[in-house]
Amino acid sequence: MRGIGLNVFYLANPKSLPDGLYANLRTVGALTGRADEAAALIAQLAGRFKIVTDRIAAASDLPLVFFELDASDPARPFTAGAGTFVDMLITLAGGRNLGAGMPSALPSASPRCRASRSARRGA
Repeated sequence: MRGIGLNVFYLANPKSLPDGLYANLRTVGALTGRADEAAALIAQLAGRFKIVTDRIAAASDLPLVFFELDASDPARPFTAGAGTFVDMLITLAGGRNLGAGMPSALPSASPRCRASRSARRGA
């Protein structure tokens, strides 16, 4: 892309929520000349984040969540493992990530594996 004159900037998924997300939004705002709009979006998201986290704090039942990232092989779809952005989102939303106990960040999980993990985790 640089070869055709485009500016290129790599922005990784945040490593923390919400602060890492807000940092990424500030970066995109600065890169695009829209810092004020990014600041307004961050303020709006911060308010929504507080509402969600306040509601979740009172929850006693945490659902077990299987998040399918890729099902190119329907018998062994990929999911999000521990420490991934998706894992953080599931946890912050009040869920328990089924993929968090798997051995890699992007594990594949057969239906049998998902059922077994579900049974062990009390879903």
